Amino acid sequence: MFDDEERRIISKSRYLSGLQCPKLIWYQFNAPDQIPPPDADKLAIFEQGHRVGDLAQELFPGGIYIQEGSWKIENVLADTRKIIRLRKPLYEAGFLFGNSYARVDILNPVSSDEWDLYEVKSGTRVKEVNFSDVAYQRYILESTGMKIRSCNLVHINRDYVRRGDLEINELFTVDDMTETTGPLLSHIPVDLQWMAEKIREKDIPDIYIGRQCTSPFECAMIPVCWNYLPEHNVTTLYSDRAKGFSLIEKDVTDILDIPADMDLTNKQKIQVDSIHTGKVHVEKEMVAGFLERLIYPLHYIDFETIAPAVPIFDGTRPYRDIPFQFSVQVQTSADSVLEDFSFLAEGAGDPREEFMLKLRDAVGNEGSVIVYNASFEKGILKGLSETFPGHSDWIEPLLDRIVDLLKPFQAFHIYHPGQHGSASLKNVTPALTGSGYEDLEISGGMTARNEFSRVTYSDVSEEERARVRSELIEYCRQDTVGMADIVRVMRGLIK
Repeated sequence: MFDDEERRIISKSRYLSGLQCPKLIWYQFNAPDQIPPPDADKLAIFEQGHRVGDLAQELFPGGIYIQEGSWKIENVLADTRKIIRLRKPLYEAGFLFGNSYARVDILNPVSSDEWDLYEVKSGTRVKEVNFSDVAYQRYILESTGMKIRSCNLVHINRDYVRRGDLEINELFTVDDMTETTGPLLSHIPVDLQWMAEKIREKDIPDIYIGRQCTSPFECAMIPVCWNYLPEHNVTTLYSDRAKGFSLIEKDVTDILDIPADMDLTNKQKIQVDSIHTGKVHVEKEMVAGFLERLIYPLHYIDFETIAPAVPIFDGTRPYRDIPFQFSVQVQTSADSVLEDFSFLAEGAGDPREEFMLKLRDAVGNEGSVIVYNASFEKGILKGLSETFPGHSDWIEPLLDRIVDLLKPFQAFHIYHPGQHGSASLKNVTPALTGSGYEDLEISGGMTARNEFSRVTYSDVSEEERARVRSELIEYCRQDTVGMADIVRVMRGLIK
């Protein structure tokens, strides 16, 4: 019945896509095969959302899951119509009004004929997009004759601290959105009308790339819509993507074509000049001053962490960083080779105690400890010191030894045109040293934490676990070796 029609139905996710960008919803209906599939990191986020959603159902026990694992609309609607008469909590019930469709995370019966609607999110706060999300569901359900008493958003309570077994009622916070969604209801049929018209257009909507590409979500179409931009395009202008978007609306896409009279910050001027000359910008006195503060033996360190939405260890909160890996490269003099020290937690237990013991041995008591973006590593160490006060006697002195390699790049004392407006380690390392992450299976922190979680807390073969662990060690080591290479290049530049 619905096989062909389903392709024309506006679901909740498609409705939110249409609000974000008409071009996106056009592609979803007319050229879905051209939308790049979600990568492993996105899939991990989706999976986390599913886990949180399943846990939230425990707030309303004794409920019935409508067509668990099935997304065929006809079956979901039929089961919903049949089971809703039982007046029990419903999980993933489906409703269709016209060609608009919504599946509700949780419906809880109240009084004799009313229902409370609950949308579950894995975040820790209410976002602007959540109002449109919940309002759309309310509109569909009320249009089909459902009596909705209240609309609510269920999300993670960021202040919850795990002590023993999970306390579901403490893990979640429920925000009533009934009043705030009411005024939005009248806009929804108007939105659906123009979306239907846009979908029927033969040509792709002609829309400039802009803020909507990343807000409220990063659009899957970015690789398609942005592929015409040159290497040094105006969206890479340092710390001012909005200025880049405004230039694109004037058909200026290349940084080299920015009008001479345009107001740029000092850092942006350095970026533009560096691209024009093709040379590295170096403020030798400032760089020399930074290098002079480094005290041998040098310790280049990098941490990797997991930050589960649902805390898995006692004393931890949702999304709290739990270190599971480090790499340390030690250099005793300017001419000495690097000594490699690494740690990667084994097993599913709390890794923090062993992490600290191994790190203490690797960093010793003397010499500079060099990190990239010190606020991250310092935050991890301070958190460990507070949770495990028995280790504060060596962590506190270690904090005083930390030197942030990000600082000279953040201040643009050094800028390479290959950084493309970014001072991140992932941009600076290949630009300045010629070595990067493109040949690694794991090439980013998010992927590292997702892969560690996958092979540590789920059922995988020993061969797969060993493969991923080897890739994790290689990735973390690349960060610390890369920092050492950057310092070596910095020394050469000031000579």
